Amino acid sequence: KGEFEAAITQFRLGLAQKNVSVLHMNLGGALAQVGRLPEAATHLKHALTANPNNSVAHYNLAEVLTRLGQLPEAARHLKSVVEANPQDGIAHRDLGRLLERLNTPKDAIKHYRAAIAQNDADIELRLRLARVLVVSKREAEAIRECHEVLTRRGGDPQALGTLGTALCRIGNRSEGLVHLRTAVMNAPSQTKSDFTALLVMTLATSNKCTSQEGAEAVRIARQASNASRTPPILDALGCAYAATGRYQEAVAVGEEAIRMAERARAKGMAAVIREHVECFKQSRPYIAPDH
Repeated sequence: KGEFEAAITQFRLGLAQKNVSVLHMNLGGALAQVGRLPEAATHLKHALTANPNNSVAHYNLAEVLTRLGQLPEAARHLKSVVEANPQDGIAHRDLGRLLERLNTPKDAIKHYRAAIAQNDADIELRLRLARVLVVSKREAEAIRECHEVLTRRGGDPQALGTLGTALCRIGNRSEGLVHLRTAVMNAPSQTKSDFTALLVMTLATSNKCTSQEGAEAVRIARQASNASRTPPILDALGCAYAATGRYQEAVAVGEEAIRMAERARAKGMAAVIREHVECFKQSRPYIAPDH
């Protein structure tokens, strides 16, 4: 941090003598490194006023604005970068992530594909693209991306989980569940509960859920909840109980999950779980819209 503070002093001295774009850009970058983000943004904007085509300043300002939570403005600056440099895969990737956060998945997909065109070996980006494709109901494309990942990194739990979800959504439930079960088995300990919750929800919230699948969902979710009582696992357990007609137990664990989510200030999660619990209170299982 000390070297950046020294650089900030030098850049300020330089600006006192001559107001030039590059000094504003360098000062903005140094200020960002020490966490003085509003001031960093001001100087990067000064740099762009003097030179609107400065892609480095656009990129650095986008990063600062993202950290400040000003996502639409950050996206505008990254768009300037990719318009000036269509082959900049990193800018396409970062713009895709911003657009995904801004709930514009169609545009995010376009930029993820552009980034992959520049770096075909980026497996993590392919996985991210596949997940957005599933959310966008473009399951066939998601399946292709998952298969591409699995040819390069066999047994990858993220690819298997996304592939399983996509297959279930297009009606190939039996094969999809095989992939989801394998994802749980292959997942490392730190993410196993996430894949477990996904499997249980896929089993229990489908209108095709059989009594055997409901019992499997309860067994898996109870085992997971004994190891880790998190809101997603308890929500999944509640949905599994409801799928087998055990509505009182479903309400009890669902309300526990809501309290935990609220304590963690996860308002969105609490609202989703509350919707599920309302179904249980009416003695009916929660059926996911895409199932």
